[in-house]
Amino acid sequence: MSTLALFCAITFISQLLRLSDVIAAFGVSLENIVLPISFIVAPFLTLIIPTSLLFAMMMVFLRMSSDGECIALFAAGYSLRRLLIPVGCVCILAFGMCGLASTILEAWGKRAFDNFVFRKTQTEVDNLIRFQIKAGSFTSDFLGYVFYTESISKDREQFTNVLLAPSPEAKKSNDFVLLAKTAKIQGSVEASDLRMIFFDGTTHSFDFTDNKSTQMSFSRAEIDLLQMFRGRILESYTPDDDFRGYPLPKLTSFVAELNSSSPVEARKRRRMYAAEYLLHSRVANPFLVFAFGMIGAILGVRDPRQLRGSSYLKASGIVLGSFVLITQFRWLAENGYLVASAAAWIPQLLLLLAALFLVDRRSKLSLTENTWQLPKWRSPKRL
Repeated sequence: MSTLALFCAITFISQLLRLSDVIAAFGVSLENIVLPISFIVAPFLTLIIPTSLLFAMMMVFLRMSSDGECIALFAAGYSLRRLLIPVGCVCILAFGMCGLASTILEAWGKRAFDNFVFRKTQTEVDNLIRFQIKAGSFTSDFLGYVFYTESISKDREQFTNVLLAPSPEAKKSNDFVLLAKTAKIQGSVEASDLRMIFFDGTTHSFDFTDNKSTQMSFSRAEIDLLQMFRGRILESYTPDDDFRGYPLPKLTSFVAELNSSSPVEARKRRRMYAAEYLLHSRVANPFLVFAFGMIGAILGVRDPRQLRGSSYLKASGIVLGSFVLITQFRWLAENGYLVASAAAWIPQLLLLLAALFLVDRRSKLSLTENTWQLPKWRSPKRL
């Protein structure tokens, strides 16, 4: 459990940028820190659990090797395969945890984080419109823009002589200024549909790359206030990614629906490939615990005179190489170069075969011999 907590903390540190966006948008509070941390870490548990199991098994067997217990067990007639039976039991328990994380918690974390941001967005946008916008003054933090109006109606839904422009802190490829005679708020926060509509206005934009200015008149223009605010936190979010938050049954029916249709656009094909791979990977990824459990044990069974640091270095390299392998097969599947089922299962089978090979090789060597050293080629003796 300590290794699991350690890798959860490492994952959280790697995702601090997403948490900082939430805190910057919604303020510092216990709710705005604890809940996003849980939602962010949950989708990574499928990979955290096998990694923590590998290091846990390695540290257990390293301690047994350094205390001479492995030597005593082998001298008493215990084989390595017999010694790995408890490891298999722990792997089965970890497989259940990883399966729960892959099939339930992964989708729950993605869905819960989006819902958390959406709910907080509703509150912040409502407070912005009701209290922060004032007539005759510039609102410098209007969802990343500067907003100005000369007068506001009593119900705070009608505005006259308005201005909208990007804030100075916003990094954009071009600047623009929107001027309109009137504007009004349409929809409501409760209905999750809140828009600001501008009437009888002009936009003035300047493109720094081409060094050109453009002016355009319009009779009506509108912006989605909720979507603008969510975009500041969920920058990589697109509606096409909604399937990543689907639970397994819904994802299965979604993939079946996509396969029954005949997508033509490249974007739709890529979405179908990504959804198919996600479905198969949620079933295949938990099997990683068996390969990592055996590899961790093999890394720990060693000569007590050898340095421990080499085992930690090898473990880190194996974890990194395994994730690179999985990522490459994922890329092949999402770009249509490989069938999704094959892309999800081939890395698991390769890692499992590698683990079984290491177990077989370790069982044939003495404790003083190096498992990772390539066997020397011996030429046949002449008679």
